[in-house]
Amino acid sequence: MIYDNSYLNNILRPYILDGDLTRYGGKKDGGYIVNKKYLNLSNVLYTYGVGDEFSFEEDFLNNFPEYKVHLYDPTINKFPELKGKVFNHKDGLACEKNNDGLPFDDFLNHVKINNDEKNNILLKIDAEGVERVYFQKIDLTKFDNVVQMVIEFHIFDDYIDCFVDCMLNINKYFYCIHIHENNCCGLHSSGIPRVIECSFINKLYVKEHPILSNKKYPIKNLDFPNCPWEDKWSIDYSNL
Repeated sequence: MIYDNSYLNNILRPYILDGDLTRYGGKKDGGYIVNKKYLNLSNVLYTYGVGDEFSFEEDFLNNFPEYKVHLYDPTINKFPELKGKVFNHKDGLACEKNNDGLPFDDFLNHVKINNDEKNNILLKIDAEGVERVYFQKIDLTKFDNVVQMVIEFHIFDDYIDCFVDCMLNINKYFYCIHIHENNCCGLHSSGIPRVIECSFINKLYVKEHPILSNKKYPIKNLDFPNCPWEDKWSIDYSNL
């Protein structure tokens, strides 16, 4: 399906909530934005997709050493040596358990295995496209203990329908609070970035009535280009 650019920009449009937006991780690829106020409501970090970039987790643990951290990646042989309550899992993210080749399983199953069902969770996903299928299908009513999510979406031309389904599903239960282009991959034919990083807050934890953002993105001193030498995307929601 062909989507109007304004429609896509509107389903991505962030809300303004109480609390400061804070960046953890490097000023290039690997840094992500969360709402610091809501970090006080969770005590466990789940990361899917580690690779060789873990500046977010390292910076996060330096600021929140009391957090328990689960790192998931079936593709690497050596996990980073991070200080703190860190648990490494050579396993990936999928809608259901799958051991055909590399091991994958549902986040909800991982939570049960780790006895984290009564803990509140910050969920970070950079899984190179797995997120498209996962959030298109997953029942987010079961994410009641996920306070905050940071997801990198890969929106190549063949997957725009899947991305729209993902966002419509997530937007029912979570407020988008920040968007940022990973400018290493250029723009989709619709005009939005092919790779975009989104931050979300679970609506169950939001007491105030949020308002839609009228800011221009990227935000100075908060967002930085993943690839400084590439073109940069921007959007001004005050004009929409």
